[in-house]
Amino acid sequence: MASKASLMQIIIVIDLAYLWGIKWAEHYSQGSKIYGCLLILFSITNYVLSIGLIVYGYVLSETNDTVQGECKNYPNILSTVFIVVMFGVQLLNFNKQNSLLATSALSIFSSYWLLSAIFSE
Repeated sequence: MASKASLMQIIIVIDLAYLWGIKWAEHYSQGSKIYGCLLILFSITNYVLSIGLIVYGYVLSETNDTVQGECKNYPNILSTVFIVVMFGVQLLNFNKQNSLLATSALSIFSSYWLLSAIFSE
């Protein structure tokens, strides 16, 4: 049941951020330049927060004794690779109406989700 709830959360975050980004892009294309700046600002903020969560995960996994074993950094590495791949796919422009805001929101959500999964007791 918990996996279904998590899957629904991910779908809702993707849909919300995608529609939000599309709406702001429409306002920008209609001549309101502030929406373009807001879209870029929110995307960069989400990516910076996501990178901060990953760095925090690396620091905590090295200093926290509750996470043991040789694979304690694998979730952080996996999250880093996931974010880089998502950003790369975004830049390749497979989707004609791609949303940088949706990709950045998903990256911060996945970083937080992975960090909370690692350190939950």
